Amino acid sequence: VPLFSRRRRMQLAEGGRDSSTASSGRHAGVAGAATGDNDVRHQRRICKFCSCASARWPRCWRAICIASSCCLLAPLLAITVMILRREQPPLSTYNEGRAIQFAKLAGAAYCSSNALTTWNCGPKCIDGVESVHVCNGATTKSYAAMWEGRCLLSFMGTQAYTAWITDLKIFHEPVNWDGCSNCSVHVGFLTEWQSLEPCVLGSLQSLGCVVADVRQVRITGHSLGAALSAIAMLSLAARGWHVEEAYNFGMPRTGDEFFTREFAKQFGKGGFYRVTHHMDPVVQLPPSSLVSNWHYQHVEPEVFYNGNVEDGHVSCALDGDQQCSGMYSNILYDLLHVDDHLKYVGVDTATAGCKELARDVNASVPSSVIVI
Repeated sequence: VPLFSRRRRMQLAEGGRDSSTASSGRHAGVAGAATGDNDVRHQRRICKFCSCASARWPRCWRAICIASSCCLLAPLLAITVMILRREQPPLSTYNEGRAIQFAKLAGAAYCSSNALTTWNCGPKCIDGVESVHVCNGATTKSYAAMWEGRCLLSFMGTQAYTAWITDLKIFHEPVNWDGCSNCSVHVGFLTEWQSLEPCVLGSLQSLGCVVADVRQVRITGHSLGAALSAIAMLSLAARGWHVEEAYNFGMPRTGDEFFTREFAKQFGKGGFYRVTHHMDPVVQLPPSSLVSNWHYQHVEPEVFYNGNVEDGHVSCALDGDQQCSGMYSNILYDLLHVDDHLKYVGVDTATAGCKELARDVNASVPSSVIVI
């Protein structure tokens, strides 16, 4: 009996170990199955994230690879665009030193014809100008010359500013001009340009202003002369001339929106600048707000000096911008600041500063004032 009992106890012990092992195996199998289910669900979530229709991994990996390729190509494309942009020539930018030179050339137009033809008019007759041709219009004048190997045109403004400003405020008669499609310009400006045009064209022809089969010219003007220069630019462009540079000072509104649009089309890529100074009343004229059937608009861009040159400048692209001369649109108040019209970028842009004999000064003053 004892022997039997010991054997029985040993068998029961071994059976317990086997059942325990089996139980452990069953628990492990359940845990493994759970883990496998979790893996499948995780894979399906990944494929769902990859926008795969099923849990087939090859399709998912293809989507991941395509996305990765796009991510790699994006910076390469950006670098290519940057390189291409760098290879394109930059647009011309405003050059203050250049503006000062043009202001002197614009101011020189107020000096006598004798001083201009001999190019002996004082500080406004800068170095490098030669072969000057003077053209006399109905009430003002202009001159053509060679400067730095290019042809130059400069237009004189009027000298009786008070009467001229008054006329600009009152008379607003527009006239159609065939120099650009559907354009209208101020009748006084167009009449004065037409009185100068034959002489200007003849002078440019005499100077032989052709460079590499391209007729090139630089243009400037002050006050009325600035308005004339704008009309001249469009007129010359229609004849095949290339306006290389143009700086205008104290320019009044010259034409309507069609004139402004055509001007921007021709010269809006750089090289032209309309410079204004503080409370210059002329740049506010003619006041379009007083016109019921026709609207004058400025050509752009505007470079505005609210003080001296050392105080810096601001550039604007819209007529009436409050960051530029548009902040001083009260013409009656501006009339107290006519001096702002007579000096630009530190240069006397009117009669002041002309070094010449008194008889030459008297001879250079027009016999009448243009009625605008």
